[in-house]
Amino acid sequence: MGDSARIVGKPLLLMEAVISESWFFLNSASLRRRLQELTEEIPLFPWAPKDPGGHRTEVFAWLERYLEHGPDWADASIIVACASLKGSRVWTYDSEFRKVWRMPSGAAVPLVP
Repeated sequence: MGDSARIVGKPLLLMEAVISESWFFLNSASLRRRLQELTEEIPLFPWAPKDPGGHRTEVFAWLERYLEHGPDWADASIIVACASLKGSRVWTYDSEFRKVWRMPSGAAVPLVP
């Protein structure tokens, strides 16, 4: 089953931190244009915390907890957001979500199968 088949019909939330990190790692104008096109083609819903200050505080706490592993803001933001959105799952190719990162509760990060 292809990646897109796993998520068809499910609401997809997108965080600004993810777009920022993706833009940074895409090293050509054509790839960056494709990123923009994808954000316009796929029905994505921008996610913003209801309490930005509280979210930021939780993200900093999570970053401190995993400091020895070199976490980044996008990963921390995703995990803290996932913890606040009951029943949500993370769609990622980042192996740290499977091997290293945990939810603030210590549970495994729920991933899209």
